[in-house]
Amino acid sequence: MFPEDFIAAVSQGDAGIRKALANLDQVTETFAASFEGEPSEVAGCSVLSAGESDIASHVANHVGLTQWLLGRRMCDQLVDFVSALQTHRVFAAALLGRAVIETSAACIYWEERLKVPLGQSARDLLDDLHLMSAGGRFDWIAMREGTPAREVLKLYGKGKDPEVPQERRAPNVVTMLDKLDRRLAPDGEAGVVRAVYSMLSDFCHPAVGTALVLTEPSARRGFIRLKGAPGIKETRWFFWNLGTIIGPVAVSALGSLRALAARHAQPTEVA
Repeated sequence: MFPEDFIAAVSQGDAGIRKALANLDQVTETFAASFEGEPSEVAGCSVLSAGESDIASHVANHVGLTQWLLGRRMCDQLVDFVSALQTHRVFAAALLGRAVIETSAACIYWEERLKVPLGQSARDLLDDLHLMSAGGRFDWIAMREGTPAREVLKLYGKGKDPEVPQERRAPNVVTMLDKLDRRLAPDGEAGVVRAVYSMLSDFCHPAVGTALVLTEPSARRGFIRLKGAPGIKETRWFFWNLGTIIGPVAVSALGSLRALAARHAQPTEVA
């Protein structure tokens, strides 16, 4: 997906950077091949329950659903991240890179949480599986069931977030990031993922990242040069300092999706 002239301009002869770009290219193509397809249908809980499906089939169905949702989400994020790099849209790349890290963290988090063996305890997995695909930080169900929007807006207006019931509350992203951090540093010190995530956040928010990309010292003492737009120089700096981690976290996510598929024998294959 990366043309050779782009690779040469970004790597500048550095073998490690060239390898990082190649790895990112490869995992992006793998996700694209695995999670692009025609629309399809899967049975919902009411159908599975009415059809007297065994609990293992119910669990496998939910795992397959969530595997597709996370994998398809990752596919779009990776493809767009690669595109943003090639067109020097550094701020878009930062948003997408942070999103890739979050999605990867979710894959690792749920793969580890769902290691309970099938059997008598399988029914206990269903609550987690429902949360995996339908949990959120906003209570969509309450709004759909008739909670007045005005009441919700009042809470937001007071600087408060409406409470989401535990059974519908998605895990905090920091909790999931910690899992990813430890997965990528099994024999070393964790912290790289959280550090890069924090740095990316300064580019996603209106913070110092904007100035890092769009300003530089002027030739005139005491003046600051404002750049018209990011270019290859800024893209190179961004990838060298923040982008090289995206490939490894995506590979880790792919491994977790494969592990989920194998453990619960669900039908959606990952190439």
